Amino acid sequence: MESQLLEEYLRLLHGSELSAAQFSRLLTRFESLDRIRDFVSSEPLGRGLSSPQVAAILGPEKSRNVDNCIKNDLNWLENDANSIVCYEDKAYPELLRQTGGAPALLYVRGNPHQLSGPLLAMVGSRKSSSYGSRNAYWLAHELGRIALGICSGLAKGIDAQAHAGALAANAGTVAVMGTGADLIYPHTNRPLAERILENGALITEFPLGTPPLPAHFPQRNRIISGLCCGALVVEAALRSGSLITARLAMEQNREVFALPGTINNPLSRGCHQLIKQGAKLVETPEDVLEELITPGLLNTLDVAVECGESKQPTGQQTGSTKEQRLILKELQAESCLVDTLAERTGLELQQLSNELVQLEIQGLIDSTGGRYSRAY
Repeated sequence: MESQLLEEYLRLLHGSELSAAQFSRLLTRFESLDRIRDFVSSEPLGRGLSSPQVAAILGPEKSRNVDNCIKNDLNWLENDANSIVCYEDKAYPELLRQTGGAPALLYVRGNPHQLSGPLLAMVGSRKSSSYGSRNAYWLAHELGRIALGICSGLAKGIDAQAHAGALAANAGTVAVMGTGADLIYPHTNRPLAERILENGALITEFPLGTPPLPAHFPQRNRIISGLCCGALVVEAALRSGSLITARLAMEQNREVFALPGTINNPLSRGCHQLIKQGAKLVETPEDVLEELITPGLLNTLDVAVECGESKQPTGQQTGSTKEQRLILKELQAESCLVDTLAERTGLELQQLSNELVQLEIQGLIDSTGGRYSRAY
């Protein structure tokens, strides 16, 4: 994009008169800054815009603060790994452009071309269970093997596992952030963010230096769903940001998928609600692909990898010894204390303890407050 047009975008966004949401709505309707100006100049009242807003569009605001913000942006762009993609830019992702309220610009760290590749949104709880974490990683990895990129929000839990699974498959992954591009949140995911930059992108609509305010995360969810051809919810409570992403995906006419879980896990209830509302139940990567694969998408995917070769994650296995399988059978319906397990399985306490340790190492069971349960 021409530097002059980029500066005009930045001046409007950093100015005080026109909000980012208003600018986005105008771009959705008129598609370019020139057409917005033509409309505003021909309409005396600007149809809902105030006089200062009309003045800002026709002659962008100039102030020391705005000038400093633009200078910071341009300095940031001196790093070859950084870019700013505007709504009118050819590199702006077309799927996102087609959604209402698409951001006027995106700050991008990494490869901007990843934004236009085939992407699946994968979202879920920050406090995911071992079952959810394993399956998020596994599904992202298996889908990544055929070059379906994964888009998520760089949060703890399911987001982090989805990004990591895609990276392990050498697939592209996109993290949509709720902060400025120069900040990583949460800080504990900084190493993951650095890995994403090697084969993906970190993106945000928020200006440099923007802190992680709570309202920003639901707002960025529309970008996660808008970039993607479908959205998969792995674990979610009945009131969660992941369900916001799913709702937005439905409104954007995207396919919505949900991973079922145990009825005893509150994080399964959001997914089960989505399934009741028509989301596709997902047990394997093939369940996702058979809904998303179209002739156009097939041309972009690496179909050399047969989906039928995908293997279930460790948590789906049944134990490596007869004793372990017996323990898992007893834990299928409910959690148990060690003494109860010993009574039901007939195993000596020492042997039972050894088998329980092995099952925990394999990720097949969890231990909380002295009670053992299947890792759901």
